[in-house]
Amino acid sequence: MTARNKKNFKLVFAVLLVTVALATFVSPFVSSSPDGLERVAGELGLRKITGEEPAAWYRVFAPGYEVGGIRSKWAARAIAGAIGTIFVFFAGTGIALTLRKLRHTHRDSEDRID
Repeated sequence: MTARNKKNFKLVFAVLLVTVALATFVSPFVSSSPDGLERVAGELGLRKITGEEPAAWYRVFAPGYEVGGIRSKWAARAIAGAIGTIFVFFAGTGIALTLRKLRHTHRDSEDRID
């Protein structure tokens, strides 16, 4: 690993730690009011069409932005915030690396002279 790569890795790792810490300590203070998407769905009557039962994916992990099975509401929200932040980070990193690889592959194929 080059010195530049080490520096970049340390920076990315530091940013990840700060965002996870923020998500962990700020998540317990989120509002229990519906967010914008839920409000608009209610105003448009989409809940009446689909029923009041939430989607299956909503029940799987963190309904209400809380991890199930934890008695402390604060801890349940903090853990959900941390896990969500880590998931989004790695999903975004995976997409970025895939796009980078595809770009390099495409560039290499254009550079070849047949």
